[in-house]
Amino acid sequence: MRPATAGARTARCSSVSTTRSSPVLISTCRAAGFDGIFLDDVVCEWSHPSTGFPVNFTGGSVWNAEIAWAKAVAPQLQAAGLTVLANTSFNGNWPSIIDTWTTYFNGLSIEHYAKPGDYSSSQWPLYGGGDWEWRRQQVARIEARGRQAVGITWGDPTDYKTQRYHRATFLMQSGCKSGGASIYIPSNVAGTSNLPVACTNLGRPLTAPKLLSNGVWVREFDNGWVAVNPTSSSQSTGNSVNQTGRTVSPCTVGPCDSMMTMW
Repeated sequence: MRPATAGARTARCSSVSTTRSSPVLISTCRAAGFDGIFLDDVVCEWSHPSTGFPVNFTGGSVWNAEIAWAKAVAPQLQAAGLTVLANTSFNGNWPSIIDTWTTYFNGLSIEHYAKPGDYSSSQWPLYGGGDWEWRRQQVARIEARGRQAVGITWGDPTDYKTQRYHRATFLMQSGCKSGGASIYIPSNVAGTSNLPVACTNLGRPLTAPKLLSNGVWVREFDNGWVAVNPTSSSQSTGNSVNQTGRTVSPCTVGPCDSMMTMW
């Protein structure tokens, strides 16, 4: 599973009619050399400026409009060879949201994946316990439908713990078969998301994620080993022997923390 990076080159398209959307988007992407489209803030009820006008639809009106657009436009974009991803806002009805939008799109992104908030990591706790499990279930449901899951976390470019937890969590939760990715977006948005810790490449998974009795998750990859502790207290990874016969000595992982070890 390779990480993804968010580059500075983006194309923004203002609202256009359903009949005009496909050619406009296809030509824009081809001219810019893009291979896909990312629809931000789908199934959201926020009110904030976007492409020069406020987004303030609520309730069923926005849902119906977005579904009508997806039905009409998404197949044409995919037929043109473009990958279409949507950034959704999950709530108590998240299984239905996932099932509906993966019908039309190649995948869904999960923003605020490892923690809430957009900027300073110190202001927002990392997800653990039931929140971490909630994310795991979302990734599993997206991938069970043969779609890409993309985990997006915002944070400080020097917050290595959050970067590691973000990357390790995705490596643990993803089946690594549907072409998904993890993206860590630094708070200095003019910078690069190609950060060494957040982009650790451990290669292909050798084993399925394993849940230990103390709540720690472990998994082996071609190039290393990952442990994630989403519990509220420090835990040991225990003794284990990997697929190549290497003995992995016990390590202590702090609460809502992780380890990534290269072979």
